[in-house]
Amino acid sequence: MARRMQAEPYVVHADHEFGLKEPNQNALNANLRFGKSLGAQVVQLKGRSVADSVPEFARNISTR
Repeated sequence: MARRMQAEPYVVHADHEFGLKEPNQNALNANLRFGKSLGAQVVQLKGRSVADSVPEFARNISTR
């Protein structure tokens, strides 16, 4: 999708204070490595919630 839109590809993992945590760290690491192998920039966010962190990240990207 990023290629079609001529955009920078990102893999975003949002670690948050509330809700379920990633039960399988090995699976998470494998997914992050896979994204990186495809040329994506891997970003790990921390925040109060995914619903707050991801849109904030997207807003910051769009103002660059």
